[in-house]
Amino acid sequence: MKLSTQILHLFLLCFLFVPTTQGQTKEYHTEDWYRASYKPAEGYRKVTNLEIGTSMQSFTDYWGQVHYTAATDGRVLREVKDYYPNGGLRFKCKAISVTQLPDELLFEGPAEWYYQDGSIKEKGSFLNGKPHGEFAEYAPNGTITRKTIYQKGQAVAKNRFAGTIYTPLLGTWLYNEVKYNTPSPHITKTTQNKVTFSADGILSIQTKVDHQSNDPSMAMFCPLLGNGTFTASYNWRYVQAAGGHFLEEYDGEEMVAKSRVQWQGNNRVSFVVLHSNNPENIGRTLTYQRIH
Repeated sequence: MKLSTQILHLFLLCFLFVPTTQGQTKEYHTEDWYRASYKPAEGYRKVTNLEIGTSMQSFTDYWGQVHYTAATDGRVLREVKDYYPNGGLRFKCKAISVTQLPDELLFEGPAEWYYQDGSIKEKGSFLNGKPHGEFAEYAPNGTITRKTIYQKGQAVAKNRFAGTIYTPLLGTWLYNEVKYNTPSPHITKTTQNKVTFSADGILSIQTKVDHQSNDPSMAMFCPLLGNGTFTASYNWRYVQAAGGHFLEEYDGEEMVAKSRVQWQGNNRVSFVVLHSNNPENIGRTLTYQRIH
């Protein structure tokens, strides 16, 4: 190995393991991001050392659980800020790291992103470097356009219509249906739908299906007809238009159902199905009773 190469390697090792100083700030520009998994197209990042060793800082997540930020075993609690080329703040969050390399950061706690004019673009939080809790995206005028709930990096709920939540529909509703001689004579099919409309824009559906028969020769076939409990989740939007009130259900970008809403008091509502991915439901009227 050439002497110049050895000197270069020694220099790099000294740079990586230089003693960390509390309060020290290092600035990374675009050319420094040669190893980073997140490479901004423009702008720069500032990383400030906040605490070395054990940290008692904490944050409360979406579910009310308190998390303490631990910076033990030589790890350092840092404050990370990304900037636009003009110096405007683009992103800020705390992070845990071992070195000051820009890709060796585990974001921790609340995080915020900003538009170039300084208005909020997105809010969220991280736990051990992974999205955890509620992430809200904002339009430039301050209106929330989307909410996503993460649990240790996994998206567990998404809301595309945060601005269209209809409060009277919030809660849990129940629909029961009994069909006789279905699909064969002497077999009774009981269906119970429990739906919950949440303020996060998620429609959770739990369906229980049970086939029974008093005819012993038919009873043995009932379990084969699809008994059990089935669950599904969709985004929901309540639309008030000149032609009436409508409930729309979405799976991602696809509308899977649309119903006309007919209120029968505060605790009773009917949905007339106008569109459904299941053709058998089109034209049906399903009446629900509020239970919570």
